[in-house]
Amino acid sequence: MLDALNASFASFKLNKEKGNMDVIDHLEESLSNESISADTKSQFEALLLNKNEFVKTEKDIELMLQSKGYNETVVIVDTDTIKVVTNDTIEQADATKILDVIVSETNYEPAQIKIVKFDNIDL
Repeated sequence: MLDALNASFASFKLNKEKGNMDVIDHLEESLSNESISADTKSQFEALLLNKNEFVKTEKDIELMLQSKGYNETVVIVDTDTIKVVTNDTIEQADATKILDVIVSETNYEPAQIKIVKFDNIDL
């Protein structure tokens, strides 16, 4: 069961990364369409900039958490929330450390951050 859960987590992480790249590819492809209006192009550029910033923030947080010993985490960032999905065993003290790392490195408030164990995921 544990091996299946670990494999499932690895798959979840890869799918999340692939999803990010698919969105970025789609936005870049849309921007290269010469028939779109300047206004639409501007909107796509803003979306692409936001998505790239979210992906960078996700990777930065994941690296920071790895440096604290949380090696099995996936971070999902959007405009209003940050979700940390972990396959690590976490106690309340761990959740507090994770929260402190995110709050100290981002502009998100604790109420905007959700930490869930992978086997209890409810994204």
